[in-house]
Formats: sequence, C-alpha cells, structure tokens
Amino acid sequence: MSKILAGLAVLSLSAIIFPGLEQSNPNQGIQPREIVYSPLPDFFYAEKWHFMAQFENGWVFYTNLMVTNIATSKYSGGVEFSLYSPEGKIYTSKIDYPPEKVKASRERYQVEIGGNRFGGEAPGYFLDLDQDGIQIHLVFENQVPGWKPGDGLIWFDKEKTKFWKYIITSPRARVSGAITVGGKKIELQGFGLQDYARMNISASDYSTRWLHIRIWRPDYSVIYTELDVPEKYGGKTVKFGMITDSQKILFQSREWTVTPVKFEYDGKYKKQYPKEIVLKVQGDKVSLSGNLKLVRVLERMDVFAQLNVALKAIVYTFIAKPVFYRCQNQYQLELTVNNKKEMLNGKGLNEVVYIK
Repeated sequence: MSKILAGLAVLSLSAIIFPGLEQSNPNQGIQPREIVYSPLPDFFYAEKWHFMAQFENGWVFYTNLMVTNIATSKYSGGVEFSLYSPEGKIYTSKIDYPPEKVKASRERYQVEIGGNRFGGEAPGYFLDLDQDGIQIHLVFENQVPGWKPGDGLIWFDKEKTKFWKYIITSPRARVSGAITVGGKKIELQGFGLQDYARMNISASDYSTRWLHIRIWRPDYSVIYTELDVPEKYGGKTVKFGMITDSQKILFQSREWTVTPVKFEYDGKYKKQYPKEIVLKVQGDKVSLSGNLKLVRVLERMDVFAQLNVALKAIVYTFIAKPVFYRCQNQYQLELTVNNKKEMLNGKGLNEVVYIK
C-alpha cells in the first residue's frame, strides 16, 4: 500500500498532492490562523469560504464567499448562495462587491463582504447573510475537529510557486439558526460543513471535473471529494475523504473507489450527471460500501450565466465553461467499524462540477 500511496503523491511536472496525508492524525485539528484572510498579489489569487447544510425539515443550503483578483479590481468580493425548499423552490442570490466592501482581519477569522459577515473559532462559527431580501443567520458548532488532507496543499510545479490549499474547517457541524424568505422566518436545525480554499492558479488550469459527496446522520458522516487533473499535470483523479462518528474522525484515505454507474444527459448544457453512484473504501478497522441513487436535482447552473454576452464569450473561449449539478440522493450503505456492521439509509447530497 505504501508504494501505491507514494505513487499518488507525484504527478507529472512534479505536482505534489497533499504530502503527509497518510502519516497525519485525522483528529489533530487545524490552527485558527490557517483559515484567516491572506491575500496575494497574483492575478489568479482567490480565497474562498464555503458553507453548506442539510436541515431536518427538508431545507438545503449552499453558499460560497470569495475574495479574488480575477475581477475588475484587485481584492474584489463576491457572495452567492442558494436555499432549496422541501417543495422544490429555489431562493438564490449572487452579488459581486468592490474592494472597499471587503473588510477582513489578518489576525483572526473574521470576514465581511458587502455587509455579509462570517467567522469564529473552533468549535463555534457564525454566518450572517443579507442579500436580495433574504436573511440567513446560522451557527456551526463542530462535533469533530477541523481537518486537512496532509498539509492541505497541492503544488503544481516543482518550484512550489503554484498551489491550491484546502481545509475542511467543519467536517461535521451541528447547524442551527433561521432564514427569512418572502417575509417568512423559518427556524432550522441540522448538520453541515464549512471549508476553505486559497489558490494562485486558475481552477480551469488545474482541474476539469469535481465530485463531492456529503452525508450527515446523527451517528455518522461521510465526506468525500475527487477532482480530475488535466493531462499536463498527469491526467489523474485525486481522491480524498473521511468517515466520522458524532465525536471524532474514524478514518481518512485517498484510496476510495467511487464509480457513477448510471447517468442522466442534460441536453441544455451537453453534460451528464450521475443517477447512481457506487462507492467502496476499505481500511484496517473501518470499511464502507454501497450506493447513492438520485432523488432530485436541487439545481443545475451555468456558473457564468450572469456575465454579459461579450465577457461570457471570452471566458468560454479562453478559460472555462463551468456547469454544476447539485443533487439529493438516497443512500444505502454498509459500514463496518471494529468488526461491527451497520446498515445506513437516508438522504444525502452530492455535487458534480464540470470546469470545462
């Protein structure tokens, strides 16, 4: 196994993938400064904070908050979010903000973008959003430590100048709070995740497709991500994920077998998304196998749909044509922990993002 893992660490062009993952303690946590606002002068600099949650009453929430130089001005901000009701209605907002609307501490995790605020320190984090007449006020209380794959870095050149950094600040958080949509306040309780990414390389340069699987239950969680790296960096699929109980991370690995076996074709965007996914991972004391079947597509979107026609043509021609599919699934899994088998059934989430 060690030879296989060592081989995965290096792609072509000396790209180094999450060194130290296999030797790290999954429950060591993260340092507070690792997710603090840290701007760079590079054109492709971007810093992203992502929150998502699945609530007991059927609501689902996603948001991405960003500071980037890939804009009209350096260090511009952006806030986008979507709320999905149990009845299938989507409440969404996406606003870009000039640099003067970005206020962030470089000493602690505290960020404000256009009056939208988020931050905190383990185990508690807050998220307060107010855009387009929609208010979202949520608290994320970690039940397991923050996590990163190894040192949390992928280097895309041997000189270590191009990188993508990734940290899951809250792999499994108890989420509570309220949203106000259409003048109606709705109290929420559920589980969720928060993660952080920082990079100085275009997403279209280092990836072509992403797949995320997120399952939370009162007893266990399954968190998995894979990304396809283009040929110039080796043409590999980078995989990493974890299994947790309600208090700690039980298992981390990059040796997952995750296979979409049935697809639905989307004629509008000329892409396909999985109707069924089979997954399997085996460790010394923990193993998981089973499938996820599509229940409904929460949202499908051309990420650059709001760009004007001329700018969209430039982006599509020279950079990327990103499309995402956010889905709810019905999972049936067999989990074994210390020789004890359990059958897990319920509704989870998965997302496919095509960069090109």
